[in-house]
Amino acid sequence: MTLNTSLLASACILLCSNVFAATPNALLDDWRILDSRSGVIESVIHFERESDGTYSGTVIKSSPNPLIRLDDTCVNCPAPFTDQPIVGMKVLWGFKQDAKDPNRFNNGHAFDPKNGKTYQGKIRISSDQRRMMLRGYIGTPILGRTEVWLRGGGDLTKRLDNQ
Repeated sequence: MTLNTSLLASACILLCSNVFAATPNALLDDWRILDSRSGVIESVIHFERESDGTYSGTVIKSSPNPLIRLDDTCVNCPAPFTDQPIVGMKVLWGFKQDAKDPNRFNNGHAFDPKNGKTYQGKIRISSDQRRMMLRGYIGTPILGRTEVWLRGGGDLTKRLDNQ
């Protein structure tokens, strides 16, 4: 191997390792919401960064499973959600990335189209970047509930244990 070839190989390895070491924002992706009773994927939420630097999530898919399927429109929901289609609805908004921990997002809001309620929320991404824990609460996080979501769109007809 000549000196030029080994320099070129070294530069390529260094460049590639820097590309793979750079971690994109952990939240920006599609996330599967699981039905806690059946283990079936209920819907898929797509997260994006807003112009004000906060993060929001929009429903992009709804499960065809009749046992857990969401209504096509948001019935019994307050304005501005009243009678709006659920697919395409922004149900998470205002999440700010924690300055000290890039895998945490705070001060957001979560709207549940199944019951028409809006909750305060905070998000934590697992260290392996595959799971997201969304804590929804009213008043204090101690009185809330945590849901675990999985990264990626996936097949909406499978159970969690089959994926």
